Amino acid sequence: MVEKVSHLQLEAMEFNFSTMEKNMADLFTRFNEGLDLLQEEIDRFEIKRNQFEQEHKLDRVED
Repeated sequence: MVEKVSHLQLEAMEFNFSTMEKNMADLFTRFNEGLDLLQEEIDRFEIKRNQFEQEHKLDRVED
């Protein structure tokens, strides 16, 4: 998706489609914000999972 947006933004610049160029830049920004939010949730989940594993002694390897 990032590749397609980048490609369209470059083409918009080549043909001087300023509105399209702006829209593609906005879309790219929103996409990156979405990825950042997703990573924050993944990090939050991993912290909670690790805490749960430690509290229930699930993080220890049995011999």
